[in-house]
Amino acid sequence: MIKKYLYCWGVSYSGQLGLGSAITSQYQPKKLKDLTINADYRHYPKQIKTGSYHTLLTYNSQLYVWGDHKQGQLGLGGGSSNSLVGRYDDHHHSQFTPVLHPFFDRSKFEIKSIGCGGYHSIDTYETYAFGRNNEGQLGIGSAQFTSILEPTLIPDLTGVQIKHISCGPNYTVLVTNDNIVYSFGMNDFGQCGQKVDSATGGRVTKPTVIKELSGINGVDKVTSGWGHTLMVTNNGDSLITWGSNFHGQCGVGTKGKDPITVQQVKLINGNSNNNSKIIDISCGSAASIAVVNDNGGSNTLIWGSCGDGKLGGNQTEDLKSPTPMDNLPNTINKVAFGTDHCLASTTDNRLFGWGFGQHGALGVGSTRDQLKVYKTPIEIKSELNNYAIDDIESSIDTSFAIVSDISI
Repeated sequence: MIKKYLYCWGVSYSGQLGLGSAITSQYQPKKLKDLTINADYRHYPKQIKTGSYHTLLTYNSQLYVWGDHKQGQLGLGGGSSNSLVGRYDDHHHSQFTPVLHPFFDRSKFEIKSIGCGGYHSIDTYETYAFGRNNEGQLGIGSAQFTSILEPTLIPDLTGVQIKHISCGPNYTVLVTNDNIVYSFGMNDFGQCGQKVDSATGGRVTKPTVIKELSGINGVDKVTSGWGHTLMVTNNGDSLITWGSNFHGQCGVGTKGKDPITVQQVKLINGNSNNNSKIIDISCGSAASIAVVNDNGGSNTLIWGSCGDGKLGGNQTEDLKSPTPMDNLPNTINKVAFGTDHCLASTTDNRLFGWGFGQHGALGVGSTRDQLKVYKTPIEIKSELNNYAIDDIESSIDTSFAIVSDISI
């Protein structure tokens, strides 16, 4: 057995931390769940994904869900009397603690990837969607105000094997095992990488191939913000972007209301060192961050909106191009942008955070600082320092970490 644990901190008014209905804010990392890995499933993904107010977790090829269910984003059905599990609070429309999703039986499904949007969720091996669909973000061929409350197959993706999922608030990007990139949902600012069509209300309601990415050489990771997407390709050699660019979050040297079509982002040290590789990326609401290896260490670059200290460097203006962060160690290996805060972990298991600390989103442990903006990175000291940090995830004032026990 491999001893792993899930920690959480931040806001939990809708149960999105999974700590029960009594805890609405958690100001320092708290152990939520033992993720002991059965040896039979050790090669299966262990992923934590968060939407606006709900959370999905997969490990041991099983799916756990918790948080807000008002729009059906947990896929648990229509209410406590006729839901799939009959346990969530029908009055509050929330599941306040993690529950095993009964639909995704691991004897029938091999969950390869999960994704959370604002109020919708996507799960694969076969690709299921549930939750809000007002902008076509479920990809089922229509846009409707009636939410999909239970897992529903996306018809056009039957038999298609998906390896990566990335969801914005109301749109979805999928990458197949063959590196074909699909998108669907709201596209009024080019979020889907498609030409904006006013005749459809800016919506793409069915999985549609992003033609500009046809023939791409390997997709390693994809991440989406409120209206823009970043994608690492070619074994970490290239960074591609598209979508909304009001604050320069696409990193192409400009900002404004015009959508950015699919194009490459020029990373500073990625152009100066042929051996440099992009090792992680993340999108905030209107900002972006990337980590590039650099002569045995790492270089962290950031760009986009300077609001609420998101850029971590006392900036007073938006950054339109990737800019090195000189106040982080050169051992950063993972990053996770929430809406207005960001986390970064190191190879020696230190954790840093910056931005808006509301509701304990940064885990600094003080209720007095809950509304404080941390304009430069602060090291987060907690019991997480006793573990190896495997993964980090952030959303609206919430944060999670999957860790391994290094003492065993």
